Amino acid sequence: MEERQKKITEENRDYSGKKAALEALKIKQEAIIAALGEDFDFVCYIASSQNTVKCYRNTGLFNTILSVKKGDFLLPKEFDNALKQLMSPVEFTRFRTYASRSYVMPILSAKPYSFNFIVSYERQDYYYLVKFVKDKSNPDGIIIGFQNIDSQMRQEKDSQKELEEANMSKSNFLFNMSHDIRTPMNAIMGFTEIAKRNINDTDKVLESLNKVESSGNHLLDLINNVLDMAKIESGHIDIDESPVNIKRANQEMCDIIQQMASKKGVLFTNEIINLTQENVWADKLHINQVLLNILSNAVKYTKPNGYVNYKLEELEGTAKNYIRLKFSVEDSGIGMSKEFVSHIFDSFSREQTTTSSGIEGTGLGMAITKKLVDLMKGKIEIN
Repeated sequence: MEERQKKITEENRDYSGKKAALEALKIKQEAIIAALGEDFDFVCYIASSQNTVKCYRNTGLFNTILSVKKGDFLLPKEFDNALKQLMSPVEFTRFRTYASRSYVMPILSAKPYSFNFIVSYERQDYYYLVKFVKDKSNPDGIIIGFQNIDSQMRQEKDSQKELEEANMSKSNFLFNMSHDIRTPMNAIMGFTEIAKRNINDTDKVLESLNKVESSGNHLLDLINNVLDMAKIESGHIDIDESPVNIKRANQEMCDIIQQMASKKGVLFTNEIINLTQENVWADKLHINQVLLNILSNAVKYTKPNGYVNYKLEELEGTAKNYIRLKFSVEDSGIGMSKEFVSHIFDSFSREQTTTSSGIEGTGLGMAITKKLVDLMKGKIEIN
């Protein structure tokens, strides 16, 4: 009887021990998952001394590409081989190098360890982060978590690409600006020297001064355009709406263009169509700047005896208390290639250089025009 009681007691003790072990394992499982957080797609535990690999979580892409289920034990494997088998369905060259036991364990003795790698699956690459955490209760145990960081990495790469493109644009901008400033400056210095050498020749001095004045005006235009561009890019330019008589403001602008056209021998015509409201709230300064940029270019690139036609038209289908205006400019100028049209709003864009075309220009006017139109929530198109 005593022997039987002893046996029952030992069985109860074994049962209690197994139950306690299971409870401890459950607590460890919860601790592992809590430690790595819910952001990790795949969480597993490797203990080389016990030859076990256990899965605690398998979701997302890993659930698609790995046949491992939560709680399943993989085949008993040593650390490196276990990882190799785990990652066998995907490309893991970089993963194998930085996740070997000899590489990981010395680092884990001091702190957790992680790195990024690429999972290549069905001809598609996915960015992942793998994190190793040492099991303090078992010197040979390691917790491993895999986190999908694909969207973050692609955003970072897109941001890096945008930054590189912005730096390239900045470099090109500075290169072109230095070149364009140097050209009129050299002319000013050169014609000033000619005037000094011919101080007693009134005609020669007057001719040189006229060329100095022309180069100075070109330089001033460049500086003003650069300053305007800088203000727009930095967000320091505001749209200031105030009461404007559109018809009167339009005529004042046309008078300026008419003088330019007449001086060059270009026919300038302007027409107003269906304007029902003359008095509006608008940013007169910037609307004029946009139209003067476009119309002055039209005159500048049109040869004598050519024409520039300008129309102001009120469109239908507007919201209450608003009007929609369409400004159209057509000319018989030198035109542009279809390839250049897509770049006309780029800074310093000119299809022909000042030297080859014989026409001075900063290449910033249309870039400023596009940015101002965008700021005023308008639309500009070119054919």
